Amino acid sequence: MDIAKYTIHKVMKKAGAKKVSLEAAELLAKYLEKVAQDITRQAAKIAEESGRITIKEKDIRLVLEIRGEEI
Repeated sequence: MDIAKYTIHKVMKKAGAKKVSLEAAELLAKYLEKVAQDITRQAAKIAEESGRITIKEKDIRLVLEIRGEEI
């Protein structure tokens, strides 16, 4: 797992959780890593189709728009 459990714990607390178990933080981190990988794969395809190897902010924004998600 690459996302630090402490970071996820802070995010969960900021969202209103009073207490967060280690297992809950680990599970959420695992899910968020999966989502990040999926978004990155899609953004990489967009960049490649545009003749680039660098993923730019606009690629991520387009993926989020396609997924119907907002930041």
